[in-house]
Amino acid sequence: MKLSARQRSIIVGLAFAGMAGAILVLPAIYFLGLWLSPPRPVPSAAQVPTLFADAVWAHVDGGRATELRPVNPANLAGMVGCLVAGDIGDPPEQRVKKQACMERMPGLQAAEYLSRLHMRDEGVLPGKIRYAFAQVATGGWITRHWSKTEMIATLSSSSEFGLGWRGAEGAARGYFGRPLTELALPQAAMLASYIGTVGTKGLGMANSWVDPWCDPERVARMRRRVLDKMHNNLVIDDPAFELADRSELGLGDPPPDHRPCSG
Repeated sequence: MKLSARQRSIIVGLAFAGMAGAILVLPAIYFLGLWLSPPRPVPSAAQVPTLFADAVWAHVDGGRATELRPVNPANLAGMVGCLVAGDIGDPPEQRVKKQACMERMPGLQAAEYLSRLHMRDEGVLPGKIRYAFAQVATGGWITRHWSKTEMIATLSSSSEFGLGWRGAEGAARGYFGRPLTELALPQAAMLASYIGTVGTKGLGMANSWVDPWCDPERVARMRRRVLDKMHNNLVIDDPAFELADRSELGLGDPPPDHRPCSG
């Protein structure tokens, strides 16, 4: 449904208010958070195969950007204003606009996820007054000092992929019985879709991990979302998307301690 002129005026006003708030408040939060933060995280220097790197970047909504964009008042206010303005128009049009808005800050969600993992490793957990400031500032610091390659490598090596597997290399061997460099497109997309799904107690990170041996249809839908984003990013074409989407998961045998599927 189209918005009225009054509704559009309200939305534009809110966008300007959000921009002004970001310009005034964000620097104070950032510098206070840096003062309260533990030592800065160190990026991984691991080599990640291009196919899996593209899948991870698509999963974290990096869009077609080749590098990160730093969190600063101007960039953040622009994204907020864009998201608010994205409410103008019909729902399909709004979705397209909001996706474009998120691509103004590529890797923002990944930086936020990495900062929470770093807070956990440093013993700075929710409930402590310094947590919120430190977590936000660390995520912003990552976008200013890390490259896209470093972020993807760190996500690949430090994320948990379920069944006790931490790091994409071990997960690739666990799920598919082969090294990360030998994964085909459907397998790389499935593995990338697991990043951020394993909850960490006390961090407010929901556990949305799905056992692929027990619910392959649901995992295939998770994989499809990554493939669709890779297609939108122009790293795979129509035939590659359709072939990968129709493919089996390609799983190996479950680990010896795998629990039987219920039902």
